[in-house]
Amino acid sequence: MKFILGLLTGIVLGAIGAVLYSVTTGRDLREEYAGVRDEVMQRDFDALSKRLEDRANELQSTLQDRVSQIQGSHPGTNGNGSAGDAIADAGEAAGDAIKDAGDAAGKAVDDAARKAKGVAKDAGAAVDDAASELPSA
Repeated sequence: MKFILGLLTGIVLGAIGAVLYSVTTGRDLREEYAGVRDEVMQRDFDALSKRLEDRANELQSTLQDRVSQIQGSHPGTNGNGSAGDAIADAGEAAGDAIKDAGDAAGKAVDDAARKAKGVAKDAGAAVDDAASELPSA
């Protein structure tokens, strides 16, 4: 019963999150997912990191806008509020984290591709060795 309740809760929260994302950004989440999936499948990590960087910049500008709105509505802060600084720092940190994650993902895929090529080369050499040991007809 807990599993079913957890599954239903996850489905509902996921649907709400997708609708909220679509409403706030004006982009369809399914199209975003398809674009990211295509970039990963094509190993186009430059485009993927550009996409992540763009989203991080959007997040940062949104946070800065909200900070300025909050500071504007509270005249006692005079633009020096520690909460505003914390939010701005969090936005910058989120952008840096997203960029670092994209770079790390690209490096991991490159390393995996290099190792796969090495394994394929070793397998090819083993097949060639085995074929040379076969008696000729």
